[in-house]
Amino acid sequence: FPCKMTILGDKAQTMDEKMQDVTRFLPKILGKNIRVIEMNKSYRNTVEIAQYAGKLAGMTDMELFERHGKPVVEKQLSGVTQVGEEMKKNLRLGEEEYETAALLTMTEEDAKNIYEALKEEWDDKIPLSYVDRDSSSFQKGLTVTTFYLAKGLEFDQVFTVYPSGESGMLTQAK
Repeated sequence: FPCKMTILGDKAQTMDEKMQDVTRFLPKILGKNIRVIEMNKSYRNTVEIAQYAGKLAGMTDMELFERHGKPVVEKQLSGVTQVGEEMKKNLRLGEEEYETAALLTMTEEDAKNIYEALKEEWDDKIPLSYVDRDSSSFQKGLTVTTFYLAKGLEFDQVFTVYPSGESGMLTQAK
């Protein structure tokens, strides 16, 4: 490109299983040296959430903004029924609590299956929606989607479900 450009990215946000530092392969693609400015301070999450995510991603160079919240909780569960029961116990939606929550999965297939199961089991008192790659908006209440489709969205309460051997793991962050 003949003009100057800025490329901004977050090496911890990837859809691959491992982090890839663009500063390593971008010079080869562009055919020239690039100037790199690293911004390592996280303002987005509480210290507890950022440390948990950093541990999962293997990041050690994070500088955290001192804003504290509740610790991230992990629970070992087996099956969608247990996920639904645990969600009912811990979901905090309503006038006096949160407006939005998300249940994030690794794949669209998992998200769709969990959404369908929750829709069947839950009454209409809990607003429930599903976001896939064809969705153009999300609503208040609980949104079920994948971690990569949630990128850029903001939720007051987040749950994640991911496989762990024969059962599953549910994490919760507020």
